[in-house]
Amino acid sequence: MRHIIYISILAVIAFSSCTFEEENIFDKSAAERMNAALSDYKTTLCSAPNGWVVEYFPTDTTEGYTFLMKFEETTKVTMAAKNRWVNNAFTLDSCVYDLSGDNGPVLSFPVAGSYVAGGTQIGIFHLFASPQDPKGSSNLDGYGLQGDYEFVMTSVTDTLIIMTGKKRNTLIRMHPVPATKTWAVLFNELDEMRSTIIGTSSFPLNMIIEKDTFILKNDLRSYGAKAGKFRIYPKGTDQLIDGIDYAYIITDKGLRLHTPFKHNAKLISNFTLSSDKLKLQAENKDISAQISGTNPVDYFLSNNISCNVVFTQPMGTKFKIEFDKIVANCQSKLKEKFTNLFFKYNATRNSYTLAFKSGIYPGIFDFTRISLANGTITFAYSGTKDSNATYYYNNIPGFKELVGYMSQTFQVTTVGGLGSSILQCTSTTDSEISFVVSVQ
Repeated sequence: MRHIIYISILAVIAFSSCTFEEENIFDKSAAERMNAALSDYKTTLCSAPNGWVVEYFPTDTTEGYTFLMKFEETTKVTMAAKNRWVNNAFTLDSCVYDLSGDNGPVLSFPVAGSYVAGGTQIGIFHLFASPQDPKGSSNLDGYGLQGDYEFVMTSVTDTLIIMTGKKRNTLIRMHPVPATKTWAVLFNELDEMRSTIIGTSSFPLNMIIEKDTFILKNDLRSYGAKAGKFRIYPKGTDQLIDGIDYAYIITDKGLRLHTPFKHNAKLISNFTLSSDKLKLQAENKDISAQISGTNPVDYFLSNNISCNVVFTQPMGTKFKIEFDKIVANCQSKLKEKFTNLFFKYNATRNSYTLAFKSGIYPGIFDFTRISLANGTITFAYSGTKDSNATYYYNNIPGFKELVGYMSQTFQVTTVGGLGSSILQCTSTTDSEISFVVSVQ
């Protein structure tokens, strides 16, 4: 028994000799380290000479908005916005900001600015976090736009700040405004970028990732530019059943999806507009992905698209001579104003019609159309027309010649960017026979 007790005592002594207090690896307390970090972050915020571009998403699933912010040591922040909530006008505002420690460094905007929305002084930034409807109606009251005004700073450098909304945990990115660019110019350039990428039409974009094609539906009436979201789904599938909404923001380089699109374990979110403005190239180095517009020839080939393909200026020399002749002769011979010339598929006539209107009289010429390789299309006059078109064809100089010019092969290209609804059609045999159409 004594041996057992003695061994137990030795074991306790041996164990006790191995214990030790953990050495403090920091030379400052947690509070001191937090204060030092906040001081450094404030210096970084205030050091950008022209302020910061803030790519702000109220939630993960709502459109992105660009803010410009200039921070001062006095805790004043001057900011600017240009979005639908400020009537799409360049709008300046100011308020105070605060840096504090709360399970990490937090940047907050505790006091609203002076901008009035919905009859309330709320500020251009705070209106996103307010529970009231920013337009003053009751549609959003109690919910508002569901955004944040407090943000946990997760990564801070001189060139990029990454934060997450304290309430929504939505990712927010900030990068410096170029020193030589005015804020008004930057917003104008973002407007131009949006027009180039999104345009004003409802036609979808195509995203090709390696060998797979996805549709980016940007219908202005449902999923698109006004909502700041794409409905993305595999080509050939149902957009409602198989599609997912992805919020996006227009950037100075192109476009960024808030939630990265995942394909074969690769994440894709940032796209840069090409120099010819006809495609967006993913910035990923490990995967080939790009976004392009609908093939221009598809505008002419789809019998399911309910739209007018309206002729506009400029026109090639030969085509314009005959067009101007029609306008002049309708005025001089019939005292009518020639107002419309457009293409449209006519299901009743089962033809692709060249339609016009002179005064109150519409007319239709029947054409067939064939798609060829390399973005070309051939139109061929069928020889049939309605009674009004027959009269103008036989009695108004210019109609017969213009219809003849339409019976050939045209190269079709997009004008103004991948989201543009403007198309240039040029004869493959005579460049003076050309026209521009707007898809409406």
